[in-house]
Amino acid sequence: MILSKPIYYDKYEEHSLKFNKYLFADSHGEKLLNHTQKIDIYNFSMPSDSYLDMKRKLLFLIRNDVHIDTIFLTVGDHTLSSYREASSNADRSNYFLTSDDYYNTLTYLKDNLIPYYLPFFSPNLRTIIQHNFRNKIRDIFITTLSDSLQNKEWENLSQDKQSKLAKERANKQFGNSQNSKILTAHLLDIINISKNNGIDIIGLKFPLTAVYQEAFIGKGYKADSILINSGYPVLDFTDDLSDSQNFEDQDHLTYEGGKKFVGILKERLVRMDQFTNHKE
Repeated sequence: MILSKPIYYDKYEEHSLKFNKYLFADSHGEKLLNHTQKIDIYNFSMPSDSYLDMKRKLLFLIRNDVHIDTIFLTVGDHTLSSYREASSNADRSNYFLTSDDYYNTLTYLKDNLIPYYLPFFSPNLRTIIQHNFRNKIRDIFITTLSDSLQNKEWENLSQDKQSKLAKERANKQFGNSQNSKILTAHLLDIINISKNNGIDIIGLKFPLTAVYQEAFIGKGYKADSILINSGYPVLDFTDDLSDSQNFEDQDHLTYEGGKKFVGILKERLVRMDQFTNHKE
């Protein structure tokens, strides 16, 4: 508990109520860190977040009278997969709920309080601890190593090795041909909640390496289509920053890659007349 709580819960529960624009995504968005705050967007992303977790966060902001004008919502090819349904943060995003969200007190205790105080039962705990340690190592060396050196492992892999790793990742994320009905329902809930509260949505597809795109070609779950059919724009950055030097693996940007992406996003928002300086 001493080790797991600050790693598993405390970081996840961090939030700000001072912004008007929020980014909801999984690890692809989390890699942007706080660079998004430079363009007036609070990064509310976390590795493994699903549309259930994002919906809970959105409702939390609304309940706390945050005046949201826009949310930036990930609509990657994998976000409606059974993989994401099974690997989510449902046990942690309970934090953003209240007891009124539960049918009865017993359910509230089972789904909220018990996992909170006994987090070692969570199947995600080991992954989160490993992710935290990797980030700490990155933070130690970020000021002394150039990003090209930090990213030496992926960038210097042979094409065959990159292709093998990309295919393994794709097989995990796109192993089932059917959309998750549960996550589709949560995505539609986010759309309806936003409409009912006068919140605009801008969909985002994050950059991916070319080798990873080749690995899952034709296997996407079309979350972007659902958003577009609901009347919202989707900004597709899949092919941006596709050089391997901008990635730490097949589908996640490096620290410097994240900074570059935020600059590209800002330019696109300026053209859309969506960018304003943040004012506290």
